[in-house]
Amino acid sequence: VLVTAGPTREYLDGFRFITNPSSGKMGVAVAREALRRGGEVTLVYGPGSANPPLGVNVVRVETTTEMLDAVVGELEGSRYDIAVFSAAAVDFGPKERDMVKMSSDLGIWRIDLVSRPKIIDRVKEVSPEIFLVGFKAEYGVSDEELVKKAQVRMESGGMDLIVANDVAR
Repeated sequence: VLVTAGPTREYLDGFRFITNPSSGKMGVAVAREALRRGGEVTLVYGPGSANPPLGVNVVRVETTTEMLDAVVGELEGSRYDIAVFSAAAVDFGPKERDMVKMSSDLGIWRIDLVSRPKIIDRVKEVSPEIFLVGFKAEYGVSDEELVKKAQVRMESGGMDLIVANDVAR
């Protein structure tokens, strides 16, 4: 079982980054349960605050690109039956970045953000037979709209199952 969990970070300069408040608890719980049920589990884990269970192979990552590379590397290097993608990877990152500390004396700092790759969209390309579970978060939508958006996302990502929730509730 391959599980992703936690947030990712996208650095704006050498010290500042954008992220989200994901703790990684969902993915760690999935990894723990898969291990309890006898699975061999790899957890590709961004900088979350939840502690992974002993017995799980943990691959630590920080950025969305690092998570993508780790997932593809795992799928190319081992046979997985199930992939559960619960990580909250950052959707946008800076177009350009210098690995220095930007001065706070700038007054205005303009940053162009560009899309980061959707990690889950690569899974079926690399491992077509894997059972793929994804998550879809929306904000302030009706039940009907939530189901509709989840269905569209599940189909576009080649997922076999999707968990959808309205984070405003």
